Formats: sequence, structure tokens, C-alpha cells
Amino acid sequence: MPPLSEEATTTVTLTLELNDNTTITKTINIIRTAIELTYFEETNTVKAGYVAHKAYLYNNQPHNDEIFDAYLQVMLYRDNKVVEYKQIQIDDEDFINNLEEDSGAMESFSDKGIEIFKGEIEGVNKISVFLTNGPIDFNSDVLPSIEFGIGSGVTLEWVND
Repeated sequence: MPPLSEEATTTVTLTLELNDNTTITKTINIIRTAIELTYFEETNTVKAGYVAHKAYLYNNQPHNDEIFDAYLQVMLYRDNKVVEYKQIQIDDEDFINNLEEDSGAMESFSDKGIEIFKGEIEGVNKISVFLTNGPIDFNSDVLPSIEFGIGSGVTLEWVND
């Protein structure tokens, strides 16, 4: 894979067979929004960053939660069992507003990262994260869009000593 800051587009061709044995073929382009997870063994913490694309996410406009409201959906696992789920709203307003129009994909939060796990639950050894446009409302049966679909999530697993 190219570095996170390089936009990647994958062309996928899908062929669907219908009940009457006819087929429909569609070609779609999947534009990657990359999420990067880093595990810091010395502090038992995990930090995340994601690639922001002002033109795609915000239509080359200043940050506006009504256009795109970035949330990381985080699942923590202990031996493949979910032990916690949380949503983290990403405060990317200053970052987005400082990007030029049509600036392409840019790594955000790469210096400090968004701390998504602080070692607060003993035995956690795996994290799964994906990016959504808005929070998940548990009182609704409508989910926010998972940005860029396939490839928008990432899983990180480590061995506890």
C-alpha cells in the first residue's frame, strides 16, 4: 500500500447473478480513507490518525459538521471478545480549515494522534476502528455512512506479556 497521505483508488468489478440466471456487472471505484493505528507497548496505549481529504469530505469548504462529522467507532477486544465499544468525535476543524482547496489527501493528527485506548481495561489485545459520518444513535435503526466503504476500517492486534 502507498503511504497514508497518497490517495488510493481501487477499481472493483462486481458481477451479480439474478434469480433468472441473468447477470449484471457494475464497476465501482473505491477511494481509500486510511486510518492508522499505532500501539505503544511502554504505555499500553493506542493512538489513531486518519487521512482527511478536504475536496471529498468537505466539498472544498471550511469544516462543517453538517457536511462531514467525523467519528471513529472503536471496538476493544480481549481474546476476540468485545469488551468495550466507544465513539470518538474527531475535532478536525483547525486542520481542515488550514488545507488549501483541492489539496488532496492529507494525514491528520500524525504528530500527536488521537488516543483511543489508554490501557484502562486489563487484557485488551485487539482494537478495531472505522470512520463514520456522524455518531451512531443507538435509539435509531439508521446508521451513519461508513466513509468510503470497503477498506475504511482497520484492526490492530498485539500480544500481552
